[in-house]
This record gives sequence, structure tokens and C-alpha cells, in this order.
Amino acid sequence: MSTAGGRPGLGPGPRVSPSVAAATVVCSGIPLAVVTPAEGSAAVVRLAALGGAADVHLCDTYTLALADTDPVLHRRLRTATLNLPDGPGVSRISRLLHHDRGLPAEPLEGARLLLDVFRTGQTVGLRHYVLGSSSTGLDRLTAVLRARCPRARIVGSEAVPHRPPTDEERSRRAERIRAAGAQIVWVALDTPHRDHEAALLARRHPAVYVAAGPAVFASVAADGPGRSAPVERPVRERLRRLAPALSSSDAREHWRRLLWSHPRFIRAALRSTPAATGRPRRPVVRRARDARAAELPDLKSRTPQARSPQAGAGEGRGGAGGGSSSGSSPSKGPLR
Repeated sequence: MSTAGGRPGLGPGPRVSPSVAAATVVCSGIPLAVVTPAEGSAAVVRLAALGGAADVHLCDTYTLALADTDPVLHRRLRTATLNLPDGPGVSRISRLLHHDRGLPAEPLEGARLLLDVFRTGQTVGLRHYVLGSSSTGLDRLTAVLRARCPRARIVGSEAVPHRPPTDEERSRRAERIRAAGAQIVWVALDTPHRDHEAALLARRHPAVYVAAGPAVFASVAADGPGRSAPVERPVRERLRRLAPALSSSDAREHWRRLLWSHPRFIRAALRSTPAATGRPRRPVVRRARDARAAELPDLKSRTPQARSPQAGAGEGRGGAGGGSSSGSSPSKGPLR
């Protein structure tokens, strides 16, 4: 995998291969790829075809809000291979903050990304491995995926306990993924468990690990095998479906996250952020040290020349701090 160069004020960006490079914008301090839904799924398929290790994270509002309070998760996302915006909330805020960038109006949804990758991957024979939180949900999901994509190759699935795994458990899991020959591993665990596991497993076995979250699997499985894509439901219907389950613990946890994550996400997103990249990333071309030195400007030519006493007196009247008089030429900025 080629590494993309760092950005001023942001440190190292995602390690995106040149074949899947995309422009990025900063949202809540995290670089997100500027892609349409079709481009996002194509990028995941190309990463898997390259055969290298990669961690891809679907960043929804809760993930970005949690990253604003969790330095470990924040660092994990900033050093990821590829971060994709997930859901209309992240898409709307990104378009609002970067209105001059012409961001795609159609938001990228995790459920659609999963189906598009399965649909495209079956034409090239990609091998999928699924990590979820329950064996029942995994069985239903794999049945739906096989019904929609008959030629898709699901080489394994595994239910992961609701706790951080030990190093030995993670090593054994990576060995099972290696033995199955998986190229794409879907990590549908709770945030931030899914993001940490995707990054740590990528260090043990070269494959594409997509941190998707349980909601993505649930959405695909709930729509059943008869639909080609998840149906966009009106807000009123969504609220009506949630109303009978408001007393359940899962619903209360959902609303607690919702009421906490959205204000926190908006607060983090509206902070002043460094300028984002405006062009697709390019591979870093390593050259000899003397070749780079030959391209550097002559620093001696930038040394200020001796001035006349009158010019010095004019600067003194301009005040301390390097102010110049109205007739002098503007000072040059720092080397870029």
C-alpha cells in the first residue's frame, strides 16, 4: 500500500492507495473521503483486489462524536486507510461546512455500501468473512446476502463476544480469517470496538477490514431477500416503528446515544478545522536526498539585504512586530 503524504496542520492522512485515492474533507477533526455511494463501494472492491492490509471505517454521527471525546479512537480514525461518511447527518454537515467543494448530494449509507460491494465483488470472486455480535443475526444476514447475490462467496462468519478480546483470541481469529482466504472482513460490532478490531486485525492478516456496525447488518437483514436495496422510510414511519419499543432497554440506549451524539457531533464539526485536501491524493515518490536538495530554493537569496537608515527609521515608526511602511514591498511568507 502506498502512503499518502501528510497535510499541513493535520499530520499523516489516511494511507490510501493511488488506485483508490480520493479528495478528503475534515469533519469533527477526522478526514473523510469525498465519494459518491458508487465510488465508495468501488474503492472497497479495489482495495480488496490489491491484496494488501487496509482498515475502512464507516463514520456516522455517533462515531465522530465519540472520537471527539476518545483520543484513542480519534487517533485510530486519523491513521486509518480510508474513512467513509455514513448517513445523511454527516453528509449534510460536511456540505454545510465545505459548501465550496461541491460535495455529493447523495449520502453514502452503510447498508447500501455492503450490498454494492457484495454485488460487484461476486463478478470478480471476492471472498467475504463476517464478524457479528450474534450467531442468529449472522445466519439471517448470510441467508439474505446469498439470496440477493447468489454468486457471492461468504467463506466464514463468526459471533464475537460483547467484550474486548485478548491478544490470543485476536490471533486465533486472524488465523481463521487467513485459513478461509478472506479478502474482505465485515466487522459489525459496537463503536468503538469495531474500529479498534478492524485496525488491529489488519496488522495480523492482509485483508480489507470494514468497520460497519451492527445497524448495517440489521438494516440489510430486515429488508429481506426480495429487495435489491434498503428502502428509505419516511421519518414518521420510523418514529411509529420505534414507539412500541420505547420501554425496552435497547430503545432507551438508542435514544440516549441519539440525544448525546448529535449535539456533540455538531459541536465538534462546527469548530474551526484546518483546510482539507482539494485534489486526489498522489503516491509519495521517494527521491535521493541530493535530488531533493537541488530543488530547494536558495535560502541565501531570501536573506534580508542591508537597508538604508531611512528605511530602518520608517520601520521603527511602524511599531514593533515587523510592520512595514506603506511604500515598502510586502514581506514574504514562510516557505511552503
